[in-house]
Amino acid sequence: MFARFFSTTEVDALADAIVGELSRSMPVDAATTDSKSAARAREQTEAKVRKRVNALAASTSLGVYQKAKLGTRLEAALAAAGYPAEFSKSFAYEVVRTLAIAAAARKP
Repeated sequence: MFARFFSTTEVDALADAIVGELSRSMPVDAATTDSKSAARAREQTEAKVRKRVNALAASTSLGVYQKAKLGTRLEAALAAAGYPAEFSKSFAYEVVRTLAIAAAARKP
């Protein structure tokens, strides 16, 4: 039972997929630019990420530790990929927030 609580396989894979998607769809300069094309790229990327997060929430019940691990891993991976610290922190927060909301909606 406790092994499942500390297993971060799903969230590690999700964090890697999200960073890969961001790297392809929204380069570092698009994260900080306010142009229309950058805003469109952000919206499209966020929709793809939201879809992945909702799919994970629908298929897996994650604990508090796993959600926290997702946030810290995602923030660190985004910072390592060259995204600004402020963007990394807020984006990771929004992903974990979306996951928590989707998981709460799943429960009766």
